[in-house]
Amino acid sequence: MVYTVEWLAWRERDTKKSGNGVAAWVSDHLVEPIQAWSRRQRDLQALANLDAHELHDIGLTRGDIPYVISRGMAAKNDSGANDNSARRAA
Repeated sequence: MVYTVEWLAWRERDTKKSGNGVAAWVSDHLVEPIQAWSRRQRDLQALANLDAHELHDIGLTRGDIPYVISRGMAAKNDSGANDNSARRAA
């Protein structure tokens, strides 16, 4: 079967629909928050298992761990001062 660009674009768009039904609500309100909590717990445990020297190597102290974990999702969206991707040549 030959797939056209239009068909592939439609297929990709069709499979990414979040939906308005019960399954979408369960995913948005139950599954995703539980998965996010699980990731935070895993990351918290990984940082807690590091010794003081390893934490110092990555620029953290033991007291920074809760802040870093709670800010995890916001940090993914924060490009920081060293991100030059938005700059364009004149």
